[in-house]
Amino acid sequence: MLRPALVTGLALLASAFVAMFAVATSAPAEAKTAVTDEFLQGRIIVDRRVRLPQGGAAARIPVNLELTNTGPEPLEIKAPSICDVHNYHIVYPNNDLIATRGDTDCEPSESVLKLAPGETIYATNSLLLHRSLLETGRRYYVIYEFWGVRMRAPFVIQEHE
Repeated sequence: MLRPALVTGLALLASAFVAMFAVATSAPAEAKTAVTDEFLQGRIIVDRRVRLPQGGAAARIPVNLELTNTGPEPLEIKAPSICDVHNYHIVYPNNDLIATRGDTDCEPSESVLKLAPGETIYATNSLLLHRSLLETGRRYYVIYEFWGVRMRAPFVIQEHE
């Protein structure tokens, strides 16, 4: 038979373990660094009909971006520099390259962003392309990397009305 003092001591010890477990499970989860885009879902929206400007040298392609943490835990996403957060290519349907953007004159200073589970971040960009690179009526694609997550969207060049 157990003595009352021993039972009380064991009960206190058990209570302490329960309290430690409750504190450990209720503490905010530390963000894990994303090494793949497994729990990152990107969305790109490009106007499917881009107009060539009259007399202008550059066509403007507006791009809207979304990036969502679809995982159950906070994620930390990193880029070697702020210039590496946004990169894009303009390609023909067969993926032949027309134009690309990737800054080479950027100072390396790591950019870090934390996303809570279910959180979505938004960004916009306006891609400028020399008019001579584009043909009216032709289909092209934007391949965009936002925080390393690759997205693709088509557009067609229309004459300015």
